Amino acid sequence: PHSPITTELEYWEHTLAGMPEHLELPTDRPYPPTTDHHGASLKVEWPAELQQQINRTAREHNATGFMVIQAAIAVLLSTISASPDVAIGFAVAGRDDPALDELVGFFVNTLVLRVDLTGDPTFTELLTQVRTRSLEAFEYQHVPFEVLVERLNPARSLVHHPLVQVLLAWQNFAENNESTAGLQLENLDVTSLPLDTHSARMDLAFSLGERFTDTGDSAGLTGTVEFRTDIFDATTIETLIQRLERTLIAITSDPGRSLSSVDLLDQTEHTRLDEIGNRAVLHTHTRSAMSVPALFAEQVARTPNATALSCGARSWTYLQLEQAANRLSHLLSDHGVGSGCVVGLLMQRTAQAITAIAAVLETGAAYLPIDPEHPRARIEFMLTDATSVAVITTSDLAGRLDGIDIPIIDINDPTLESQPSTALPAPRPDTIAYLIYTSGTTGIPKGVATTHHNITQLLTTLNTGPTPASKQVWAQCHSLAFDVSVWEIWSPLLHGGRLVVIPDSITLSPGDFHDLLAAEHVTVLTQTPTAAAMLTPEGLEPLTLILGGERCPAQVIDRWAPTHTVINGYGPTETTMCVSLTAPLAPGSGTPPIGSPVPGAALFVLDRWLRPVPVGVTGELYVAGDGVSCGYWRRGALTATRFVACPYAAPGARMYRTGDLVRWGNDGQLHYVDRADEQVKIRGYRIECGEIRTALTQLDGIEQAAVIAREDHPGDKRLVAYITGTANPATIRTQLAEHLPTYMIPAAVMAVAALPLTVNGKLDIRALPAPEYTAGGYRAPSTPVEEILTTLYARILGLDHIGVDDSFFDLGGDSLSAMRLIAAINTTLDTDLSVRTVFDTPTVARLALGIDGAGSSRAPRLVPVERPERVPLSYAQQRLWFIDQLQGRSPVYNMPIAFRISGELDIEALDAALDDVLARHESLRTIFPDTDGVPFQQVLPTRPGMWRRDGPAAIPLPEQDIDDALAELAGYRFDLSTEIPIRAHIYSIGPEQHIVAIVLHH
Repeated sequence: PHSPITTELEYWEHTLAGMPEHLELPTDRPYPPTTDHHGASLKVEWPAELQQQINRTAREHNATGFMVIQAAIAVLLSTISASPDVAIGFAVAGRDDPALDELVGFFVNTLVLRVDLTGDPTFTELLTQVRTRSLEAFEYQHVPFEVLVERLNPARSLVHHPLVQVLLAWQNFAENNESTAGLQLENLDVTSLPLDTHSARMDLAFSLGERFTDTGDSAGLTGTVEFRTDIFDATTIETLIQRLERTLIAITSDPGRSLSSVDLLDQTEHTRLDEIGNRAVLHTHTRSAMSVPALFAEQVARTPNATALSCGARSWTYLQLEQAANRLSHLLSDHGVGSGCVVGLLMQRTAQAITAIAAVLETGAAYLPIDPEHPRARIEFMLTDATSVAVITTSDLAGRLDGIDIPIIDINDPTLESQPSTALPAPRPDTIAYLIYTSGTTGIPKGVATTHHNITQLLTTLNTGPTPASKQVWAQCHSLAFDVSVWEIWSPLLHGGRLVVIPDSITLSPGDFHDLLAAEHVTVLTQTPTAAAMLTPEGLEPLTLILGGERCPAQVIDRWAPTHTVINGYGPTETTMCVSLTAPLAPGSGTPPIGSPVPGAALFVLDRWLRPVPVGVTGELYVAGDGVSCGYWRRGALTATRFVACPYAAPGARMYRTGDLVRWGNDGQLHYVDRADEQVKIRGYRIECGEIRTALTQLDGIEQAAVIAREDHPGDKRLVAYITGTANPATIRTQLAEHLPTYMIPAAVMAVAALPLTVNGKLDIRALPAPEYTAGGYRAPSTPVEEILTTLYARILGLDHIGVDDSFFDLGGDSLSAMRLIAAINTTLDTDLSVRTVFDTPTVARLALGIDGAGSSRAPRLVPVERPERVPLSYAQQRLWFIDQLQGRSPVYNMPIAFRISGELDIEALDAALDDVLARHESLRTIFPDTDGVPFQQVLPTRPGMWRRDGPAAIPLPEQDIDDALAELAGYRFDLSTEIPIRAHIYSIGPEQHIVAIVLHH
């Protein structure tokens, strides 16, 4: 327990605890389910002046040039990944013991440099940290990387490399540029030829080094950047190299500068971001705004007899709707309602509710929509917090207001008919139109105050679909307490279209909803992707579907877009419904973006220092422009934290900090990534997990609580609560329903002994157990195959009790035990599964389905033969062998080299020399067979010509064919179980002209 290796393991476990499992790089394409390891590389050539600056900075800080490069790459990766926690892999020779100096062998190990860039350190401070951590890593370098992976046990993935996805290799070349081009022998000129396997082991691999002249002067920095071609384009990597050079120049010119002052963007990129973000709108004079009632009155004057509103069997013309709203507005005025007041609206979705909204707006008051399904406590809080002067409701809902001291106005008041049908004076555009309450982080809902101008500036500039606005038929199918309802109501009514109000009894039945949409010839439907997925597109042509409210999966687009116009949109309540829209989307285009700015909005994707981030890089979205609302009702301090000064507009302008993480695409479209805080969106509702947590901790028997959104199955996001204390989880959801809306009730409540914490004292979300949505977490095997598999799982893992839904890796399995499991399954069930099967289907239930469906396809077993004493594989060999078993034969670990030799070459002597190399080094004659899933080393006896597979010593080849031949050799796929890890060819391409090509698998 106190051995040196134990001490080193403890260091690495502590140093890497809580480290992100994957660095979110700005890729050109999403990560595929499985990497194909195809790659490419680009050259790096930096001038001697930069090399000198790096070395000068290193000397001044008692560091090395390598450490300066490490720190610069950490700055770059932190910026483009939007993460202050960055890990970089780097290789060490593994020869720190002098006893290894004369020993031939491969001792290279990969170490992990974890860099903390929180706060705003100077580069000097960062370099000091990198120096310290690099030296510590060298001190504890003896733990094989493979052992470290197994000990830390990160989530298994076929997508990316474990622990680190970016590698840095550093070399110094003593020769100048000319001498490295070739080697002069007695009568031969030897020139190195470029050779590429077109593969990549990491997402990114930097191989850099210094060059010096014969006199020792700096000759520049050179190298390559290798990258995965399944996720990156070459142009992206070219830009990345330029940004790294720009970073190095900035930090070595002034190491005392803070990292926030380092700008990765050039002026061209800044200009491009201004264009796609619509920054110009902040400096453009807009026409005088009007209020909603004023615009509606203009529309009534244009089309008084056109149908404005339909609900059930009844319809109202524009004039009839205006007159009904006018009469109610006079009644409200008689009750003292006017500008600056707030009027509650407790109504179902009906035509009368539309009339009530129009009437309240006409008085100059703001309406406060209240969903009748809200708990009574929440209704009372909203009315009190908003200082409502009255509530409009119906007789059947008035009972929800019992005990609340507030005047009630019945929408069916018999005196309405005696009120004047003339309009009141229109309110000012800057008057507040409505308050909509959203979930609050402190447990207290907050009201968003939106003005008439916020509404009209958006709705007068949009074009929603191919049908002319006056011919459009819109469905009003969302709760009035959801700001989408404002969009649904006034988009048609301000343009001469028709509004169809659809009650809950219809919208809750997809079949009835579909039939009504078809019968009413609805042309514009706004839905969340979840709701749209439950509707059938057929029979609804020519409907335009506008999606929003939550992340949209590609399947929804693929289902609707072939026959309908489909648009995806985005917009927080605080910025008036919608700030971005896409063009019509095409099927098969993947996860849709959230669009580009609407005419009145300016969008900025910024880092933590409010600097624009590059295209493709994740940042937080800030919204400026005429849609930014007044702020939170009676919450000045909270408003100040979210509605901040806009540095890109005139003094006094504000922008809203959305808390949404997004990135610009190369096409100028915005892509949603995630939330920057605890807020989540589920089925279109914006939910603050903190509010649910506060409600939980107020219940008896709960000591601590945590609430997170989990997506254990793709597309199925659910709230899950974790509690400590004596409370019974089975009753918690019922208790919460007395205080929270239905959409905020967790789908599962799990009791835990204690909430897991990271080393930094934060909630360790990854350590929270998966929820149990049923009465018990254990499901017994129900088929013979499941029974056999549970037995094998238990035996391999050393456990007594295995359920068919338990994951092999969640139970402690690792890559090597997975190999033993597959060997046992293949032997017992006469199958021929690969280890990849366990990664794809880690539970007994899913694995059993695959076995039952595939039947028996086991190949004949190898017959053991006499062999020397078995030698186990080293850790590095185990990893290479395992990857070979998991992914199949691949050139990704090939190391090719090639030389052109000009002059009189002695073929026989070179042939014999290569034979001698193989005879001297057993590792070049070693294969990795296995028995029952356990591999071992077998050293083959030496014999002439092994390196050329007994082919001719020299192969005649026309020079025009040499590139193809070298590419074929470099991409050779070794079978490690039967082939020695070296192949070589000598090509004779002309008189006294030969090419020697060698490829080794390491």
